[in-house]
Amino acid sequence: MKYKYLLLSWSKALMVPRRILLVLISLALLITVFGLSDIFRVLERWQLLQISTIFIVFLCALLYLILKGWQFGHLIAISGLKVCWRPCGFAFAIGEISLTLPLGVYSENYILQKTQGISFSDSAASTTVMLALEIVMLILLLGIIPIPNWPQVQIASLGGILLCSIVLFLTKDTNFLVNIVKKYITRDGWIGTIALEIYYFLSRLRLISQPSVLLSNLFITIVYMLVLMFAFYQIGVDMNATSFCFNQAIIIYSFGLLIAMSFGSLLSQFGILELSGATAAQAWGIDLQDGLAILLWFRLLWTISVWTVCFSVIFYLWGELGRKIMKDN
Repeated sequence: MKYKYLLLSWSKALMVPRRILLVLISLALLITVFGLSDIFRVLERWQLLQISTIFIVFLCALLYLILKGWQFGHLIAISGLKVCWRPCGFAFAIGEISLTLPLGVYSENYILQKTQGISFSDSAASTTVMLALEIVMLILLLGIIPIPNWPQVQIASLGGILLCSIVLFLTKDTNFLVNIVKKYITRDGWIGTIALEIYYFLSRLRLISQPSVLLSNLFITIVYMLVLMFAFYQIGVDMNATSFCFNQAIIIYSFGLLIAMSFGSLLSQFGILELSGATAAQAWGIDLQDGLAILLWFRLLWTISVWTVCFSVIFYLWGELGRKIMKDN
């Protein structure tokens, strides 16, 4: 019976009209990708995959999740929230699964709210910093490594780095923002509610946004993102793309992921990342079919690996945490 209630809860969440629309848009993008490619030719590429490569992708996904999960727990602790590793790991695992779905970026914060009673805005500060660091890292890579015949991308990336530096300088002291928000907390209705949530968010963000914290976590972000890109590179080598090297793998995936992340969490990364990444691959003379094959097979193997690890964590930690969620539902 308890699983029936949980299923009903998930069904209600999925049946929200705006989410259905976003899922349909994401599916349309996937269909577009398949329409641009010779799908049968792409599917036949599985024969080129080595068993060792599949194993490497799984190990990379495991290392990626360990580093990123540690970072999430570390930022939660620095923000002043006391959460033990079990609910933090449980929430992180659900969040990583939800990343591939529209509006799934902040799922881990919703789970922490359900299981630990932590305000959504309190924990959302940590997730926001992680997303910001990933975006900064991608912009840095695109600014350092040029795309052939696409100088505008490197120029735009350098401009993005400058813009990020200016924003960081202007917002290094959040006290004035907190003081402004405080004036609206006591108001009735939705204005007061939103002001209170923003106040919680800024208060936690102020604790996290220390230069030493940001720099150390930027290093962690660079490491786990390079681990992901190394797995992508291994797939590219197996697919026999012409003179495929690690620098190409880094920039192709960075460009595709940055374009996908520019939509926030409104759309699934499926389709957007593959289309933009394959377009960038053509700048190196990689055929559109080859680019799509590499990206689609990597997406499939990476998603299977991440979901395998995350579902294992969820099943292991389910117990009391799962019962608490179902009781609330």
